[in-house]
Amino acid sequence: MEDACERLTEDPQIDARRITVAVKDKEITLDGHVASRFEKREAEDCVEAMTGVNHVQNNLRIAEPGDGPGMSDRAATRG
Repeated sequence: MEDACERLTEDPQIDARRITVAVKDKEITLDGHVASRFEKREAEDCVEAMTGVNHVQNNLRIAEPGDGPGMSDRAATRG
């Protein structure tokens, strides 16, 4: 799990502050909120590329503008 969290945090395209990660039996589950569909897909791709991962369950939701820390600036710029 630490590796997945680290990868999400280091990816410049992802604001990982509102993403939680759970790992069980080579499956990663992502929960929380992101600012855009691009960021949601990027987070999934980021952890899916890890060695040993068989499946990624992406439960991330697109946050509305002003929905909390890190969302207002980035969410306001989405299409």
